[in-house]
Amino acid sequence: MKNQNLQSDPNLLDLKKLHSEGGRNLGLFIGAGLSKSAGLKGWEEMLSGFLKNPKCKEQISPDRILEIQDMIKLKQYTHAAYLIKAYVGSQIFQECLEQDFDRSNNLSSHVEKALENFCYSADINLIVTTNFDKVLENSLSRPSEKRTDWSPFTHKQSDRIRSEISKGSRVIFKIHGDIKDADSIVLTQDKYQELYYSRNDFTFLLATLLDTYTFLFIGFSLVDPFFSTVLDMLSAYYGALKQKHFALISDLSIAQKRALEDLRGVKVISYDSKGLEDHEAAVISVLKEIGNIPSKDRVIDLSFNWTDLGNWINHGGNPKITEEDGEKVLKVHFTEKEPGTPSNCSVIHRLPNIRAGCTVQVRVKFKCDFGKYGMIFIGDAAGPHPYDNSRYEKKQGNGDWQEIITEIKYTHDDQCSIFLYGNRNDGRVNDFVLYKDLKLSMIEPG
Repeated sequence: MKNQNLQSDPNLLDLKKLHSEGGRNLGLFIGAGLSKSAGLKGWEEMLSGFLKNPKCKEQISPDRILEIQDMIKLKQYTHAAYLIKAYVGSQIFQECLEQDFDRSNNLSSHVEKALENFCYSADINLIVTTNFDKVLENSLSRPSEKRTDWSPFTHKQSDRIRSEISKGSRVIFKIHGDIKDADSIVLTQDKYQELYYSRNDFTFLLATLLDTYTFLFIGFSLVDPFFSTVLDMLSAYYGALKQKHFALISDLSIAQKRALEDLRGVKVISYDSKGLEDHEAAVISVLKEIGNIPSKDRVIDLSFNWTDLGNWINHGGNPKITEEDGEKVLKVHFTEKEPGTPSNCSVIHRLPNIRAGCTVQVRVKFKCDFGKYGMIFIGDAAGPHPYDNSRYEKKQGNGDWQEIITEIKYTHDDQCSIFLYGNRNDGRVNDFVLYKDLKLSMIEPG
């Protein structure tokens, strides 16, 4: 199949349909094949280069070098890496790695632009990668009108990753480590065994992500025996026909393609490749094709346990949790700093920072007597430019429950807080307002 015909590939059409219908998050799974666009080495070139390094040649006998070269030819890369590290020592091995990978490499400009546009238009918040280089961070963190902050994490930070993903943060999960953290790098056979067979927290997290996301694999051949074990485990548990992942892979035979689809539930988007230029053209074509589909707005629940007073900052509202009509309610009072000088008489809860273009909505029911007022504030109330992303809503009581709804669309990245008030304006001592059913949400544009 020629690259120009990728748009008609039935599996690409399935992926477009799945993405347009929503229901599952779409993520990217990126392998070393994409880093070639940034001029970085693959397994064979990297390990062969180690053996030619003068420091390594001093530590490894010619006979052993020949044996390791044979292993490299047989694609026993992790075993070859283990032996090189064992013979030369950890320090020299790390120095060799840093010579190859500790650079400010970027993807080629056209691939970089396609990747950035795709992540923005397809609402991607998770990239999993086996690469320990800095290419993704370098390429996705360059200034751009569509730029969003991406945070890299390694397998050593599994708990943090869960938390960041649940908050809607954009995460690069570097499952085989980071060149800046030598202890995190998984390149040798013993490190692979330790990560995949001893680290239950890692394998559980990886399996969970594979089960909850639909991944598009790019630059990843799916022949890694350790990663493939996780796919096999999921296929055995759920059934191989539960196909939910897609892979862009070149030059596969019909038999190889069917084996991946039938046994591991990965649908292959295939193309012919004579070199890096064809590979880059295929990547760009697929990313553009999927990214052209407008994704639906994503609603993120920001609600918190508002009946726990520990989640509120008292700003003169002297809050209490009480009951009204058999329901828990928040009672916010009017108070005075001193006679005749009213306080802010509010309670405050700090929310995560909000990105530009997102809308925060708050809904709450309130109750107070006629002549008294319920009032909420949402947005930025601090920092160098307070109130530039903010809104408040005030409503007169009628002795019964009413609802206040307000929202604010952020014009730039900014802080966010919610305030509930106790008859702040024209209040008198002992005035109060009851609040219940507080709901907060953030809408990320599709």
